[in-house]
Amino acid sequence: MSMAKGPFRRPKWRDDYIPTCDEWLFWWSIKCDQDWVVDFFAEYKVSSEKNISEKFEQIKSSLLALKQDIESETKTSLQSYFNKLIMPDWQEWAPSLLFGAASTGQEMSTRPGGYRVLGNHCDWWITASLTARGTAEGVMTLTGPPPPPLGNARFGVTVVSTTGVNTDGRGLTAVLNGGVISFFKGQDTGEPTNAVTDRDVEDAASISLSGWYQIEDED
Repeated sequence: MSMAKGPFRRPKWRDDYIPTCDEWLFWWSIKCDQDWVVDFFAEYKVSSEKNISEKFEQIKSSLLALKQDIESETKTSLQSYFNKLIMPDWQEWAPSLLFGAASTGQEMSTRPGGYRVLGNHCDWWITASLTARGTAEGVMTLTGPPPPPLGNARFGVTVVSTTGVNTDGRGLTAVLNGGVISFFKGQDTGEPTNAVTDRDVEDAASISLSGWYQIEDED
């Protein structure tokens, strides 16, 4: 019978099909002893496990690749977001150096400045260099960065360097108040003689400042 029917093949039954007794006898009794059947199922099982293992590795590799793509894209997006949030770009600004709230006839060689805002915090810097003081008279002030400071609070200013400004040997100090930077000889004592005026500034004076201040919360 086995010669007539050819080599043994597993019948192509559907998974939900229940074979009859005759079919079992016909297919599983074609010159097959028990050992051969056991060996067949063992071989089939190993082959199935191998296929499942290979498929699992393929799925795992695909998932890992997808995970890496998502992490890379997410990292790039988050990095861009946090760069803008935590490290915003510096913005340019050009302040005005005033005497008695005026700058008549004044000439400046440079007045570069920069500021950046993080939340309600503003960092800033400025270098103002004169070539001609002009004819304006009065107390010297410098307009602050565009974002308005919080309320009427006073914020400290760091005088990085200064030339051509007479302070009577007391050192130049500055304070930011209401968006205006005021200058003093030594500490601000509130006395008129303590404030820097046009008479204390040379034509080639130069001032470099930096600082920070709190701005109004947007919400």
